[in-house]
Amino acid sequence: MAILIDATTRIAVRTAFDGHRPRAALQLPVFASNTVAHVPSQDAGGPGTGHWFLDSLPVFPTLGEAAAAVRANAALIYASPEHAAEAVVEAIGAGFPLVVLIAEDVPADGRAQIRRALAESKTVLVGPGAPELVTPEGCQIGATPSYIFVRGKIGILSGSGALSREAALQTSALGLGQSGIVSLDRAPLAERTFADCLQRFLDDGETEGIVLLTDGSGRLEETAAALLAAVGRGKPVVAHVGAPQAAPETPAVAGNVHPLAADVRESKLQALRGAGAVIVESPARIGLAMKSVLDQRESARRVRLAASDFVTVMRQVEEELYCAS
Repeated sequence: MAILIDATTRIAVRTAFDGHRPRAALQLPVFASNTVAHVPSQDAGGPGTGHWFLDSLPVFPTLGEAAAAVRANAALIYASPEHAAEAVVEAIGAGFPLVVLIAEDVPADGRAQIRRALAESKTVLVGPGAPELVTPEGCQIGATPSYIFVRGKIGILSGSGALSREAALQTSALGLGQSGIVSLDRAPLAERTFADCLQRFLDDGETEGIVLLTDGSGRLEETAAALLAAVGRGKPVVAHVGAPQAAPETPAVAGNVHPLAADVRESKLQALRGAGAVIVESPARIGLAMKSVLDQRESARRVRLAASDFVTVMRQVEEELYCAS
């Protein structure tokens, strides 16, 4: 199993190429391994026909036509801030279950428009920013070299691309591997996606442990703690919460971490601890902490199994003695 993307994912890439330059000239910072179609943005011009190709892939005038013609079921959108909302609403209207948005500084009215469209749909939005989605050996949307990922049993949900790569490297090195990686890259529309992805990891049969990585801003930690508390402690969770930095106009205190920010961070940590998460202060210990928790669970499982076997054997002996008498 996997969450959001897998080997069956078929991606339509919507970007502002003009229909005549080769893909290499686009200098796109994020690639999609399972791309099946290209769609020019509405303001980019281009041929506007499904009979034209770019890098051997068909070009369609709209995302809806790409979905219908080549069964695209995920949209990767590159958009300028002013056109981001329009592109996302188009993808939602076309029925894409997953939309990945690469855009910086989407204006407030655009974010509000996106939220309204999402509220009326089942689409999952990842972005804006420079997010990354990986299902090892299945599909990748992102800029990280794929060799650091190993198919395994740890789900990584992060608000930072750098931290998600670090967690992937550590879990790969320790033989745990990853069932999936979702990096939201501090996206301003991330809270709903964060909760949705956490629930998916909790429900995923291949995921045996979950790594949560946040930067301490927003309410992602409270969202995660509430969800974990509601579902119980079925899967181990290792979390790292970064220290919010003081605003530039705030005097530097204790390494530029404002006391109020430190208090807020501590409340987030307490919420996660109360929900059963194991907190690591250093990102360098993410993998070791997860391996330790899984090893402890396995040891406890073996003890329970041994005790169960002992009770079963003793009952069989008692039954044999009773029958013999």
